[in-house]
Amino acid sequence: PGSISVVALSGGVGALIMQVLDDLDIGQRLYASNGNACDVSIPEIIRYYGEDEKTKAIILYTEGFDKPREFLEVAREVTAKKPILAMKAGRTEEGAKAASSHTGSLAGVDIATELIFEKIGVLPFHDEGEMVRAAMAFSSQPIPTGNRVGIITNTGGPAVIATDVLIDFNLEVPKLGEASIARLRDTQFPQAALENPIDVVATAGGPQFRAALDVMLDDEQIDCIYINFVTAPFTDTDAVAREIVAVSRQRRKPLVCNFMTNLKLERYQKTMAILKEGEVPYYANPGDAARALGALVEYGRILKRNIGQPQTFSGIDANQARAILEQARQAGREVLSAYEVYRICLL
Repeated sequence: PGSISVVALSGGVGALIMQVLDDLDIGQRLYASNGNACDVSIPEIIRYYGEDEKTKAIILYTEGFDKPREFLEVAREVTAKKPILAMKAGRTEEGAKAASSHTGSLAGVDIATELIFEKIGVLPFHDEGEMVRAAMAFSSQPIPTGNRVGIITNTGGPAVIATDVLIDFNLEVPKLGEASIARLRDTQFPQAALENPIDVVATAGGPQFRAALDVMLDDEQIDCIYINFVTAPFTDTDAVAREIVAVSRQRRKPLVCNFMTNLKLERYQKTMAILKEGEVPYYANPGDAARALGALVEYGRILKRNIGQPQTFSGIDANQARAILEQARQAGREVLSAYEVYRICLL
């Protein structure tokens, strides 16, 4: 049991998503695969998930929409309350043809679908694994109020990789304030790097990680936290994990963890179990963790964006516009020519 609900046009992809969720030990709330959908539609299912209080995030897989307007209206309503993470297959010409033969979805509609996603605030993904890993963060973390990230690491290279990915997602890595640096100077080892990223060094234990986390929580320049945690054999890794869990449970700022370890060793399996039971979203690779945090930040931006109000114009010759539309209908057409569109726009 969990808080992620799934709807998939393809039963096979739905099973794949469920398997990835299970592999990551992430629970599920609701699941629906509606196939060719002779009756129940994806928008109807999404509306149901939107009204379900125990669903925190929605995963959607589709190959197209037979009623785009219905999806647009429903998804706009739901994304204001909870995130929809969506993957639309058939992005290439060959993929679109495969989708057409699979479920009868219209080929070549991917541009329209991407525009719909952007307009209504759906988070698009091109990789099912990345989509599920992002959903894991949404299931347990608060939505960040901004895009400024604080990075804590006990090893250098993975933090560099993560920083590049975070910047690709338009996150900022701001400098810490003087008060924060002074606090770090009193709590970290002499070898530690006290800027952002904070490198607590490989010998850091629970107290050093916790002190760095508390600084990130209190610093007003930081909106979210990224952690690189490599299980050095000469440290108490369980103590580090417990401190990460304690901070995560405060829900003051979202955090994700790149947990780098050898799970063949029983002692590190225990460390991982602490993170898992504490509902900390942890990932094996720095890029995966960074992309999950990037999705959280993007949804936070969507919630705050001003989409404006529809504009209306006076002096429009509505009768002539209706005549153009009616002429197209009588000709058996559902699409206007460019000339007809320009005539309407210039009325």
